[in-house]
Amino acid sequence: MNKKFELVQLTKKLGLISLKDIDQMKISRKYAYDLVESRILKRVSKGIFVLYDEKLPPMVEFILTARRFPRAVINLHSALYFHQLIQEPPDLLYFAIPRRTYKPKCDYAKCHISFLTGPSYAYGIEEHILHATAIKVYSPAKTVADCFKFRKSIGTEQAKAMLEKTVEMNLASFDALKDAARICRVEATMLPLLRQLV
Repeated sequence: MNKKFELVQLTKKLGLISLKDIDQMKISRKYAYDLVESRILKRVSKGIFVLYDEKLPPMVEFILTARRFPRAVINLHSALYFHQLIQEPPDLLYFAIPRRTYKPKCDYAKCHISFLTGPSYAYGIEEHILHATAIKVYSPAKTVADCFKFRKSIGTEQAKAMLEKTVEMNLASFDALKDAARICRVEATMLPLLRQLV
């Protein structure tokens, strides 16, 4: 089968294709660059391509983040959007990585990166599949607790509103929210409000 045709078909199937995907197919990367020159593929980030005329997949920034930075976890406003707690996509892409990790270079979006340690990073990570890519996103409970943890930049009223909406939409149990508040060390602020809602 024609190698370029194989690449195009895989890109159609996945929504986007990376050099890693191409290497796994044991196809020369040269074919991808030839397809870019022919305006059949388009480079959207370092080593990642989509079909030239195709509309980008929904939440493509999340997919690119997962492909480029496997330890990144979508958080704060971006996680609120993913869990449909807010309707408008944020202007920045928000994600967290472990502290003492080198700062990723985002060439595909304006990024806000949180450096977290221990349980604050590891707790509440969910994996979801978007266009054949596993992305990491904090659970609704952890996302709300993070809103309280970072309330100086998020806003206290916004954090309260997200807690109310999470309870109203039944996205997280009382115990899950309580545990997330403990992990993020916001029990004193968040739990009295939570108890009023349940």
